[in-house]
Amino acid sequence: MKADIRVSPSSPSTRKSGSAGRRKPAGRAIGPSSPPARGTSWREVASRLECEIGNNKFEQNRRLPTEAILAASLGTTRHTLRAAIDHLVGKGILRREPYVGTFIAPQRIELTISPTVRFIDSLQQAGIEAEYLLVSHRRATPPPDISRQLGVPARSEVVEIVRLVCVNQAALGCVTAWLPAERLGRVSSLITTVGSLRRALAQLGVTDTRRKCARIVGRLADDKERQLMAAPRQLFVLGFDGVSVDAYGEPTHAYTYVLDARRVALSIAM
Repeated sequence: MKADIRVSPSSPSTRKSGSAGRRKPAGRAIGPSSPPARGTSWREVASRLECEIGNNKFEQNRRLPTEAILAASLGTTRHTLRAAIDHLVGKGILRREPYVGTFIAPQRIELTISPTVRFIDSLQQAGIEAEYLLVSHRRATPPPDISRQLGVPARSEVVEIVRLVCVNQAALGCVTAWLPAERLGRVSSLITTVGSLRRALAQLGVTDTRRKCARIVGRLADDKERQLMAAPRQLFVLGFDGVSVDAYGEPTHAYTYVLDARRVALSIAM
């Protein structure tokens, strides 16, 4: 018995010889996945992008444009742009936030801490305009180590003051100060009117203070600190804490600064 073989008529497009007449597999993209390379290496793109960042074309802490827009403006492919961005992230010039985007990393501030120079003064000496923003003030029971530093009985009341340290309207860190309530309790009401802990202390007769001791530790910020600083989920910080005393050696306040380690480097003057 002969097999019944049926041949469908060929359409005009399939009668052509060669690859032109072959059917393209369904579901496969026909065009290229990215624009053709334009002759620029990722190093050249990284150098140009770094230069534009240095010339303040982009604001610090602001998200970069999308890859498509940025690649077009730099005259390169998205593949080359990604390699350039990887390089700048490694140098600390850019930072990535998963599912959010790529941002200009803040410039790191080099500060020197000495016994007589306040932190805010160190910033101003570095040519950086900074300010404290009052977050809260209250009477509270301090941690045991704070009581020891202030020389007050355990579980005795202190004044707790929390402030943000801001540079260019962005939080560089936060600071908590504790003062003995029995001696300096009025500072809680004074700081809201005079706007400065130093001026509030001056009104209470404390005009000359110096840093008695200080300690710097690196750690991850806790949830409260990240919320205060509007920081990402995993933020490495420098904890800078110590105690200041008056002209007679009496403790005036203990403090803890929590500073964004991406933006601050600290050194101690001996």
